[in-house]
Amino acid sequence: RAGMKADLTDNVSLLLRYTHSEVDNPMTQLVNAYVDDTGQAGFFDYVSAAGQNIYGRSSSKGLPLVYLYAPDGTFATEPGDVVLNNPVGFTAKSDALQATLDVDLGFADLTSYTQYRTDETPYFADLDATALQFFQILIDVEDETISQEFLLNSKPGNRLQWTGGLAFFQVEDTWDIGASFGAPFFDFGGSTTKTTSYAAFFDATYEAIEDKLFVTLGGRLSNDKVSDASFQVGPFLTPYEDPNGVFVSPLSVGLTGDDDVAVDDLEDDSFTPRLVVRYKPTDQSSIYASYTQGYKAGILNVGGKSQVPVNPEKIDAYEAGYKFDNRSLTVDLAGFYYDYQDLQVSSYQNGAAQIRNAASSEIYGLEAQMRYQLTNALSANGGLAWTHAEYKSFTNAPFYTYCDPAPGATVGIACVDPSLGGAGPGALTQITGDASGFQMQRSPELTGNVGASYDTDFANGSLTLSGNLYYTSEFYFDPSEQFRQDAYEILSLRAKWSDPTDTYTIAVFGDNLTDQEYRTQVLFNTLGTGSVWGAPATVGVEVGAKF
Repeated sequence: RAGMKADLTDNVSLLLRYTHSEVDNPMTQLVNAYVDDTGQAGFFDYVSAAGQNIYGRSSSKGLPLVYLYAPDGTFATEPGDVVLNNPVGFTAKSDALQATLDVDLGFADLTSYTQYRTDETPYFADLDATALQFFQILIDVEDETISQEFLLNSKPGNRLQWTGGLAFFQVEDTWDIGASFGAPFFDFGGSTTKTTSYAAFFDATYEAIEDKLFVTLGGRLSNDKVSDASFQVGPFLTPYEDPNGVFVSPLSVGLTGDDDVAVDDLEDDSFTPRLVVRYKPTDQSSIYASYTQGYKAGILNVGGKSQVPVNPEKIDAYEAGYKFDNRSLTVDLAGFYYDYQDLQVSSYQNGAAQIRNAASSEIYGLEAQMRYQLTNALSANGGLAWTHAEYKSFTNAPFYTYCDPAPGATVGIACVDPSLGGAGPGALTQITGDASGFQMQRSPELTGNVGASYDTDFANGSLTLSGNLYYTSEFYFDPSEQFRQDAYEILSLRAKWSDPTDTYTIAVFGDNLTDQEYRTQVLFNTLGTGSVWGAPATVGVEVGAKF
């Protein structure tokens, strides 16, 4: 990266930055087969009794959830073991140009933020999580982003403080998809979109009672548009979803594998208000309550070969809390309630993303954080959060199962003959079920951490010893509570020495010193269910210099 700042006048300054970054890290694609240890996944729950008889089982307990007849040795299940087809990898390259212009207007400060950015993020993945030559995918993504924001801030010192601004954001998104069934990769389709957003916002805080009572009122007006959207039908001419939600065969409307399907523009407008009341009983404490509306624009799911728009996501958020800080003791307490409408939820089928709305969801809970300076050298900190997160209404949640090989099996779950493009008996399929009342994905009920830090003089410099223990209760990676992560805790320790000038540092650290085995992702797909495991016990040395 490189930067340059120029004071153009006494009241105007300009900062220019250029950043280039490259990443080559296949960790997120190094999956192995997810094992249904408890039978929670229920991969035979929707298979008929006749189909269960053919498979010779009625429960998926103890099974790796990949192709049912995958021979031993073609998949791995233990943390650290991976059996996949190469190539598997993820790379990313980004270039960004930024300009920040600050202008003192006398009555207020004006800041302009400008950015132009390009991103290239191709990745290879073996989506069936086995060494069988079922399906590998190359997703080559290119993005071009332009953003501009103007921010006007009032001068300090008045009882009324305010900020307002205008924002523009545009991203052109292109996906080229390649696939392989053991042979060289070939063109499998792709999609394009252009998303443009405009916003105007204003936020003001009034000191109603001097140094005691503060009232904040704000709002944001947004316009979001998705245009120039299209997708390729692909060489296998699989059905796509028309604007009415009807699946159409490309051949029935005269399309070939190289043809693009144009999707109508999608435009959303939204106004989201914000209200905060804060009272300071003392100079060291405050009590607050807030109400905020949030909004996430609608989506055209061209990657899923759909012309049906995904509705905008909306939230009403309520929060109240207490804060205290007298330098030796810091306490933060908060309670919150979030009411979601049309939460956007993703799942994956045959290598394509499926996005749908959960009609309503709610999250409420309590959080507490504390830091205490026991001595000048020793401090302790801790935090605890209890969260209730639930889908109140989600009747079309994705559910994964083995296909039903019995004659006359229900359409949608019946096994598809390989000659007709299916994988036959033992293949995975996706249907929908009712997840109403289920725990929201990646939402543990209880999380907490406790830590300490000790500073002392050592070897003519300073030594800092610190540690932290993190705990999370069990949670699910999916909305249908099929793929569970058990509770776990992670211990991290660090010792850092700095020279007398604080120019050079050396640190020794250890992460996950309890060597917990836990998953960071479960990649559920109709081609196979993969696990990505967290790093094992890790130790390292870090050397730093300031110049």
